[in-house]
Amino acid sequence: MAKAGITSNERSWTIDVISEINTYSSKRRRAIHRAGGEHTISGGQALFPDVLLFGDPEGALVLQGWELKMPDTPVGDPDLLANAMAKAERLGLKSFLVWNVREAVLHCRTDEGHFLPSLQYGPIDITTRQDVSRGKEQWLGLLYKILADLNDFFEKRPQVGIALPDVLQDSLFAEFLTVFTPSYAASLDSARRKKSQFRAEVDIWWAANRQDHPELNATQALARGNILNWLNKFIFAHCLKPFRTEALQIDSITTETTVSQAQRVLGVITEKCDFMAVFQTMLGQEYVDPKTWRSLGDFNLLLANARLEAVAPPLLARTLAAVVDRARRKTAGQFATPLPLAELLARITVEDINGIILDPCCGTGTIIRTVYDWKCQEAIEPCDAVGQIWASDKFTFPLQLATMALANPAAIGVPLRIFCCDALELTAGRPIRLTDPNTGRPITAKLPAVDCIVSNLPFVRFETLGRPHAGGEKLGVNQAFEEPDLDSKSDLFAHLINSFPKVLRAGARVGVIVANSWMGTQWGLQFRRQLDRNFHLRSVIASASVRWFSPAAVVANILVLEQRDSQKASEEEETNFISISEPMEQWEQSSGGIKELASQIVLGKASSGNRLQIHSLAKRQTTELESLGLQWTALFADLGFIQIVKPFLIPAKAYFNINHGERRGWDDLFFPPSEAQIEPQFTRPVLKNSRQLRKLTATADAKAFCCSLSLDELGKQGCRAALKWIKRFEHQVNDVGRPLPDALHRPNCRWYEMKPSTMADLAISLNPDSRLCVFRLAERAFVNQRLIRFTVRSKTRVDMDLLHALMNSSLGMFFIEASGFGRGLGVLDLNATKLAKGFHILNPDNLDAPAAANVKHAFATLLQREADELPQELARADRQAFDACVAKAFGFSEAEPQIRSTLEFLYKMRKAARP
Repeated sequence: MAKAGITSNERSWTIDVISEINTYSSKRRRAIHRAGGEHTISGGQALFPDVLLFGDPEGALVLQGWELKMPDTPVGDPDLLANAMAKAERLGLKSFLVWNVREAVLHCRTDEGHFLPSLQYGPIDITTRQDVSRGKEQWLGLLYKILADLNDFFEKRPQVGIALPDVLQDSLFAEFLTVFTPSYAASLDSARRKKSQFRAEVDIWWAANRQDHPELNATQALARGNILNWLNKFIFAHCLKPFRTEALQIDSITTETTVSQAQRVLGVITEKCDFMAVFQTMLGQEYVDPKTWRSLGDFNLLLANARLEAVAPPLLARTLAAVVDRARRKTAGQFATPLPLAELLARITVEDINGIILDPCCGTGTIIRTVYDWKCQEAIEPCDAVGQIWASDKFTFPLQLATMALANPAAIGVPLRIFCCDALELTAGRPIRLTDPNTGRPITAKLPAVDCIVSNLPFVRFETLGRPHAGGEKLGVNQAFEEPDLDSKSDLFAHLINSFPKVLRAGARVGVIVANSWMGTQWGLQFRRQLDRNFHLRSVIASASVRWFSPAAVVANILVLEQRDSQKASEEEETNFISISEPMEQWEQSSGGIKELASQIVLGKASSGNRLQIHSLAKRQTTELESLGLQWTALFADLGFIQIVKPFLIPAKAYFNINHGERRGWDDLFFPPSEAQIEPQFTRPVLKNSRQLRKLTATADAKAFCCSLSLDELGKQGCRAALKWIKRFEHQVNDVGRPLPDALHRPNCRWYEMKPSTMADLAISLNPDSRLCVFRLAERAFVNQRLIRFTVRSKTRVDMDLLHALMNSSLGMFFIEASGFGRGLGVLDLNATKLAKGFHILNPDNLDAPAAANVKHAFATLLQREADELPQELARADRQAFDACVAKAFGFSEAEPQIRSTLEFLYKMRKAARP
């Protein structure tokens, strides 16, 4: 990206050329309106052309860049051409000119993307540097010929220029990040090693932000953020110039300005014009390396040349919007809110468009900008719209983009209510420090009780962000709740939502995007109970198509809540469970667009078409479904058949002890090799490898050591091999140096013991994917921890053939699917504890002997083959015959088609999350 240093002779001639172009253009109404570039002429490196031609007086259209050299550099010099080409590509230009005084060559981009010579000028009788000043008349004549031809060239090709917002394109941002991140990160690493306070600040910042940057380390992510932060500072300051004269000082920052000098310039602009969130010093900003800083100065000089202050306000707004969008995509990480999702969230949540809206985790400002645009579309004046929006974030980095997102020339004199604050600490009436943009003086405004909260809440485990509260103590959940603490595994959003009443007016609405973990975890059950105290859960919205945050392995929901006036909910209070089958990328293009989709959700009525499904359930119904072991992920489906089959169900715990597969923590001890000489009474079969299970029956593939005798008892009984085997591990330590007898100790269990009572008769995969199967062990055996075991209770008489068949019916598979929730990679997450408490199966006692025999006979054909992936399995004739037989035997044949369609719907909804 570098170019050779420019001599004083070149610098003087370049300034003369620019002056002559401007004089020439001012006397003509042609395509070329003016030239710029003298600001970038320095002795250092330059990223942009020596001369820029602009297609309008305001500089909003960039036509072409020129590279100027003295006669001793040929116009065909490879380095010169490569440098000129790189600069043209950096700005997205379709042509460039190289000129060494003696001759010039115009290069144009072909349709294939290559730059080739198009027009050549000269040579003239100038061969040395000394000839340049003496031969001015000659090179002026050549310049006028070039300008005349270029005016014709541009006027015949009206699409050849590039608008200013498009100059600030993805490739320009991407090149800055690609080229300068390594050197900036190295500088940050050096500072981090030398300064303990900076090291601690980086560690804290990284703990909260690492999930957004899975492919970077802390200093790389910090360097990227700071590079974009500097670029945004410069762009925004130039955009302010038409409105505040103090912002003109931004032109003083050049490649020769130091970082501290630039920070002082920005400090003055901040003091006079506000926008602290844009201009404030960021973590690690002072450690920018010289190479990166010179290029940032060059970028600022390009903006000075472009004269943003003369651009019309609508184009200025477009420029800001384009910059924010591109910067957001570079920095916001995996969880940035897609624009269609932000619009849908706003439209289904906001009750009163004139109301006060708060985004307490605003990030880069996508949602607040969406709300602002919507308010303006509804004829609310821009100044009023800005005044009705409040936004905060715990971290200062995203607030810069959030401020730029909401800034609009039409409302430039209104204080932006964007501030830095932990969302857990927000309360109505809290004093918020702002700045009056008209006077530059600080003002204090109290955070009002808001009408609506809309936010994409952080996808962060709460314990990851353990930190002291403002008063010094760790923030206990009981400070946000009236109920006891949530489980430590609770996601952060659970605590945030239940802290929101402190800032809401009575009857206010809340619309939030959250991870779906609350729907199928133990802490999620407790969260829902506490949520019910404060809010009416109006809607839960999920994607039945590809997941909304496709780069991240997170499945998201939207929750729409309404604050309660009283803390007691009616049993008839309804919640709409809504699944959107249309991919998010098609929402806007579909008939009716996002507005119609939002209207259907608000009304709770799906119109014709396949965009979404809506199922309304009263509180008493969800409670009843939960009692059958169904997780909330199942509530998006049509569950009308449940009332038909409910009389035939029984908790599985009536027949089985249910738990996870056995894991004792030291495989070498408990799973001896086949050649180990151990008395046979101390070994039991074990199914170690469950990944390759395809049939509905399974055979143990190894032996496990299983001994309940004490060492003394083994010695007295002469069991020398078992005793020797145990002694072999008695003095060993585990991976962290802890002696095995201590590490493997369990209450009421010897350290070397696996109890036979934990062996399995049946098993289900802990994380089933495409096959939903209940496996039967050929003989009772231990199973590994990737399986959930079903062990027939002692003294319980069961027909295992019949139970195995019933649990593999379509209704049995439905209850497996409905008992878990889908992770981001599309697999089902089951929990052994939950299955032990609530999993239901068909009650075999409801069948007489002939009906039971018919079921087992129909099931026999399934036992002879491998189980298919679910959609193919449901389509097989023997499977359909078996399911029909089960339904007929119990008397719910009319419900069988719905059971199968609901099972397939839930399966496809889960699998759609896989990228």
